[in-house]
Amino acid sequence: MLKEVIYLPSVIIDTHCHGRDMNQSYKTTVKQTLSEARRGLITTSFFMPNTDPPIINLEVLERYLGIIDSAKKELGMREEQYVYFGATDDNLTDLEEQIWQSGGFWAIELNFSCPNTPEDIKGNIKGALHCVQKVKVKYPKLILVAKISVVHPPEFAQQLREVGADVLHAVNTIPYKLLFPDKVSPLHKVGGGGVSGGPAFEMAFEYNSRVIEFFRGLVILGCGITDDKKLGRYVDLLNRHGSSEGWAISLCTAALRRPEWVKEVINNFNS
Repeated sequence: MLKEVIYLPSVIIDTHCHGRDMNQSYKTTVKQTLSEARRGLITTSFFMPNTDPPIINLEVLERYLGIIDSAKKELGMREEQYVYFGATDDNLTDLEEQIWQSGGFWAIELNFSCPNTPEDIKGNIKGALHCVQKVKVKYPKLILVAKISVVHPPEFAQQLREVGADVLHAVNTIPYKLLFPDKVSPLHKVGGGGVSGGPAFEMAFEYNSRVIEFFRGLVILGCGITDDKKLGRYVDLLNRHGSSEGWAISLCTAALRRPEWVKEVINNFNS
């Protein structure tokens, strides 16, 4: 007999999924990820673009969407899936075309921080500002979320706001080499990889504490938040930063490793 009943919402969204099909299917696949999502009662999944090849053009996007469709048919699934489109200096036309064709977007995140692509993150500031500005001019009602990296100067946040970014998604991952300079990353062949768990908390928190001073708008902060103490530091920080229009805290792996704690946090914030 059950001693406790856990009530789950009718919609559970996982915004950070990986399906390493195509050239890295030996790691994990869309089918495997969707199968696990169904077991966990996940109703909506968002797949990241740092595949091999990366999802940074419409050809690869269409190929990946086909993989998702095939996996859904095999599993007999009806749940919803979405795919992040990786923004780079060279694919603005493809990005605009995808937005135009979809007709249903109301917000999009432009990730200028992914450590799993060959792009030089430090050197993508000019291209990122150009991308945000062009997309905002063409789609003024579209909410633009700009995600940045710890390797970017904090002033970059202010520049993004000035050219049209509505939301700042500050760092929730640290490039592997910054945390472990003497080790070789398991993803060293595809950009180096990043760390988003507990070991990354202090470096991310220090950067996030500075970067929010440069962005007068909604901010999303997090990285390695695994207990009340770390959560409290972010809440105190954001409450002190009264000039922001609003804020949100991201809880990532903790939802898998400490689901009861995350449930308690959500209930406390919603009460």
